[in-house]
Amino acid sequence: MSRRILLADDGPAIRQVVHLTFLDRDYEIDSVTNGDEALGLLHQQQFDLVLADVHMPGASGYEVCRQAKVQNGELPVLLLVGNLESYSEDAARSCGADGMLRKPFDSKELLSRVDGLLEQFPAPEAAEVEEEPAAEQAAEPEAQSNGALADDDIERIARRVVEILGEKAVRDVAWEVVPDVAELVVRDRLRELESEAENL
Repeated sequence: MSRRILLADDGPAIRQVVHLTFLDRDYEIDSVTNGDEALGLLHQQQFDLVLADVHMPGASGYEVCRQAKVQNGELPVLLLVGNLESYSEDAARSCGADGMLRKPFDSKELLSRVDGLLEQFPAPEAAEVEEEPAAEQAAEPEAQSNGALADDDIERIARRVVEILGEKAVRDVAWEVVPDVAELVVRDRLRELESEAENL
């Protein structure tokens, strides 16, 4: 069963990176661009985890976290903070945040943090379906169990990145703004596909 994540961040590059990071994973991402929209969704729908930018329009990430915890104390919340932005550990503790991640972040670190929090705060129905997914996981290639991408995944994600972002965005976003996207989908393969697109 898919796990549902609420992403609240006003940065289009960060939202794109999060969606790409979980592209071939069993997660559904609902993304909004400000804290007020995030609070609205929290009151309308159920989520398994919240990623909230500390500094965004409307309610801050701290306030989104506070409201999320009031609604469901077992809902894990990971705060996102720009590398040059201020971060208050006191405010994070006060609102009940379960951790903080600096932007731009490494895609593998994001996956690791999210997986860790969801293991720490399992969904209520997880106990009933635990045995069946375990068998599926045992059949998966070892590369996927340790967080690495299989060759087929790399190819699929690389083609999807070029398809969604286009050549200019690949250069401007993937290479410069968020270099960790390049790590996730393999820099060399993306460049090959970009070159192929230019020759069409």
